[in-house]
Amino acid sequence: MNILSKFLKKKTSSPDHPEIYDDDIFLVSYPKSGNTWVRFLIANLLKKEGEQINFHTAINYVPEINVHNEVLEKLPRPRIIKSHQTFNPAFKKVIYLIRDPKDVYVSFFHYQKKKNPKNTTFSEFLRKVNSSPNSWHKHVASWKDKSNVIALFRYEDLLSNTFTEVERLVKALGIKASEEQLAKAIQESSFTSMKKIEKESGRPFKNESDKANATTFVRSGKKGDWVNYFTEEDINYLSQSVKDLATHFHYKI
Repeated sequence: MNILSKFLKKKTSSPDHPEIYDDDIFLVSYPKSGNTWVRFLIANLLKKEGEQINFHTAINYVPEINVHNEVLEKLPRPRIIKSHQTFNPAFKKVIYLIRDPKDVYVSFFHYQKKKNPKNTTFSEFLRKVNSSPNSWHKHVASWKDKSNVIALFRYEDLLSNTFTEVERLVKALGIKASEEQLAKAIQESSFTSMKKIEKESGRPFKNESDKANATTFVRSGKKGDWVNYFTEEDINYLSQSVKDLATHFHYKI
């Protein structure tokens, strides 16, 4: 089983598979592309008065399909649902998050460190992940230009123009919020706040093995950290598979 299967593997139908409705809105991304940050933003806008949003309570507002099914089935409609799945025609309304693949792979490298063979280099990790069936370019290509994608957000735009992009996000989600509420949610969902929250209250795990192999989820959230990891050879290698798609979304490779 490859290292991305737990994130991206499509589930087959089963008795406990949740029903999907046409008014559900799916927050979809490749792993490490900003999905958790956006979920925190949404949860901080929808939370009850005085409630503290953390990695445990955010699930109550944006659960992940096939992971938090019990929570999902109790949510009032229309629901906002997280997914890392490749294209699924059953998802009628999708907000797609995308991030520079170079930074994605660096972030994923750190996230997977305890699960990789000891002394795995970034270059080795890059080639393994990018050649897998569930690579960045295959995931992004599966959703590109699909009619059920109602809005697309670049992680980098959310970083550089946060308030305007969050305004656009709440409009796509149909959430009503004042400028003051938006500003407060942005502040409560900052990387500094999320890092502190993770340290103080932790985060849920699917099993004991995941917990034992866990690394810090919120690392830096910075743009451009890839320059500290990629060699020229790595860039040339990645370019062969992602250049056209990355260029389409205004990323330089």
